[in-house]
Amino acid sequence: MFWILCSIISGLCLKFTLKRNEDGSLNIGDSTIGNLIITIIFILVASIQFSMGIVIYPTLSGDLAEIRALEKRIEDVRNSNYEYKKDGDLIAGSIENYQQSTNLSKYVADLAEKEASYSSALRQAKIYKDTFPLYFFCTGWSISDKINKLEVID
Repeated sequence: MFWILCSIISGLCLKFTLKRNEDGSLNIGDSTIGNLIITIIFILVASIQFSMGIVIYPTLSGDLAEIRALEKRIEDVRNSNYEYKKDGDLIAGSIENYQQSTNLSKYVADLAEKEASYSSALRQAKIYKDTFPLYFFCTGWSISDKINKLEVID
């Protein structure tokens, strides 16, 4: 928000400092070049902050969908079982159950990592959205209000 206001103010200053010569060409002085550079910098900063803030909600929604998919996959792996068939000295099924246990451990570790990352990012986004200095000077102004509807995972 701050950077948008600065961009508008510096753009207006730039407009009023540009003067035309008698032949119709623009008279660009040192102060005009300075105002132009400041305006461009403010516009770039505001654009970068806008692009950073606007992708937070879709990213968090995608992370939540990944968490839900992993939870379902964990239930699938947990509920699967394999029959034991004896074929000579090898017992078929023990290898499959061992792989099931390994896969389950991997999915649980992935789920815990994604949940921690999601919870951290969601809390940070809410802080940026709700804290005035972070809202006014940082990316809080471009974060969607829909982040308040996202599920908090503890």
